[in-house]
Amino acid sequence: MKSRIILSLVLALALMWVSRELSVRKRVFLVIQRGDVRIQHLTVTDKIGPGDVKIEAKITAPYTPESYSKKIFYKIDNGAYQSIDFMPETVAQNPNPDFYAFIPAQEKGKRIYYYIIVEDGLANKLTLPDKIESVEPPFMIKFKGEVPLVIVLGHVLGMLAVLFFVFLALFFAIDIFTGKDALKWLAFSISGAFISVCFGGVVFGGLMTNYVLGGFWEAVPFGWDITDNKTFIFLLYWLFMLILAKGTVFKRDESFNLLKPKSLAGFAIVGVLLTVLLYLVPHSVRL
Repeated sequence: MKSRIILSLVLALALMWVSRELSVRKRVFLVIQRGDVRIQHLTVTDKIGPGDVKIEAKITAPYTPESYSKKIFYKIDNGAYQSIDFMPETVAQNPNPDFYAFIPAQEKGKRIYYYIIVEDGLANKLTLPDKIESVEPPFMIKFKGEVPLVIVLGHVLGMLAVLFFVFLALFFAIDIFTGKDALKWLAFSISGAFISVCFGGVVFGGLMTNYVLGGFWEAVPFGWDITDNKTFIFLLYWLFMLILAKGTVFKRDESFNLLKPKSLAGFAIVGVLLTVLLYLVPHSVRL
């Protein structure tokens, strides 16, 4: 039993790490050059808390900064693009200074799409990303609110518990298929998975959504956010499992279960596979 607890915890931590790596949008350092003109830029992906967003770029050209146009174009969600001129960080004794521009602060939940254009007086144009006409959307920034640590911990620990109980259910389901009496432990794991989804996913997940993006629940029928809909599927499936095992869960009498032990174990394994697959779908994607 001890080895299964440890292995379930290790598998849960590993899957959460993989899920996070797939979901986190990482900043990317990009360089584009055409002729003697070059743009270097570290993309901005998120703006947490209040304030404008500072966009920085290193622009190198064979002429003075005043002799060419340097702009950032941005739009808010599905609005129209507007432009802001880049300003030099320093000009004295530096013909190719770093440049910056500020995109105005937005409400949490808003998204900004932006790209950079450098153009000389002869209409020679360099864009980042390259071939901007075929890139839609270009770079994206999400505006997010700050989340209290207690809510972050509640959500993370709750979802870790979901995976822990799900992997425990896998081991006890295998025991049932091999002829061992593990029905009560399977029912315990199913109950743990369902309760963990309720608290970690629905309660603390809803609070996370409210602090980060505004609103509480964007799953069907209220919205199409992937994260909330994944949580909704977890909730429905493990509620379904709880109902199938209701006799063992609530009365400690398997005669009230809706399925025989091996059939119940089979549905538990399907639930494990479904949970793992959904965890591998990146978070916070809007359909």
